Amino acid sequence: MRLGIPECQKNSSIVAVAMRLLAVALLAGCTFTPNPAVTGDARPPDVPRGDAPIGIDAPVTGDAPPGCDGAGPLVLCLGTTPSGALNLVDLLIDTDACIGGEKLAQSGGPSVCTLAAATITVDGLVRAEGTLPLALVATQSLAVNTNALLDVSSSRANGPGAGANPSGCAVTAGGSDMLGGGGGAGGSFGTAGGNGGTGAISGAVAAAAGNPPGVVRGGCAGGNGGDGQSAGGTGGAGGGAVYVLSRGSLTIDGAIDASGAAGSAPASGKSGGGAGGSGGMIALWAAGTLTISGQLYANGGGGAGGSGTGTGSPGNESAGATSTGTGGPGGSMAGNGGDGAISTQAGAPGTNGSKGGGGGGGGVGWIRNVSGQSLGGSLSPPPL
Repeated sequence: MRLGIPECQKNSSIVAVAMRLLAVALLAGCTFTPNPAVTGDARPPDVPRGDAPIGIDAPVTGDAPPGCDGAGPLVLCLGTTPSGALNLVDLLIDTDACIGGEKLAQSGGPSVCTLAAATITVDGLVRAEGTLPLALVATQSLAVNTNALLDVSSSRANGPGAGANPSGCAVTAGGSDMLGGGGGAGGSFGTAGGNGGTGAISGAVAAAAGNPPGVVRGGCAGGNGGDGQSAGGTGGAGGGAVYVLSRGSLTIDGAIDASGAAGSAPASGKSGGGAGGSGGMIALWAAGTLTISGQLYANGGGGAGGSGTGTGSPGNESAGATSTGTGGPGGSMAGNGGDGAISTQAGAPGTNGSKGGGGGGGGVGWIRNVSGQSLGGSLSPPPL
């Protein structure tokens, strides 16, 4: 799919903040337009993910039209040039309200809440929530500073990140049986989630991984555990989505997190564990230098353990590029949750139990290296 955005008028307003009030002046007259030069993705057979293998640092094909930013299907065209500095410091951004920005339509995908300025810096914890993905566009420079976290992840504590759980995701719950529900299937996106463990009835089978997304979108939720003598555990949300673009330099010394949420455990009563959500999507483009010394990660959430004669435990969430969101242990005579995926892994399956089955772990999401530069830092999954 190609991005398409109607032209929008210059906008200047005040960004609502969680910890501070931040005045921003944004020129957001912008359009996403289809790129006639787009061709299919060709990927060498070295790292299998989804329906076709991917290569490390393989660029998205096709140049942007004149005056536009991005490449291939992920192209953003600014009708006017934004000015001023946008300093994002300890903020909670609601992408549905998109205060200070523009909701830009995508062809074949959700609209994107886009914030634009000449220079953009991210400091502290900047989190985006809402049904729409987030895009940051700088015409001169964009920096995620050391110790900063740009967070579109989903978690049991904070809920879904920006753009998580879009329509079209295949979410599969475990089977229900009074003698022991099956575990839910982990969310699939960049790689497949893990199957749910069997209780007295089979666990859910995870969907296959998909091809690289042609729109900015989040990851897929894990399935609920099957009911036993109580309701099964709830599946975790998929990770959210963020696209960062700069006509000049793009520097990431901090971290960007688009990981999925862990599955929740059922109450005692022979029920299946909820599965972990998949990682979401991080996309990067720079016309100038692209320097990464920090971390980018879109890892899967861990599945929850099933309940038996005792209650299982919820899964855990990834805390970094090399950090696995582990599965939660099951209650007595119930299966354990599967680990969430990192790197090129698939989510681990939940284990079987004579009572409730464990929920599967979520698969990884995608990191799209749209401009094709060689990338440093610590990244999971490997960029495409």
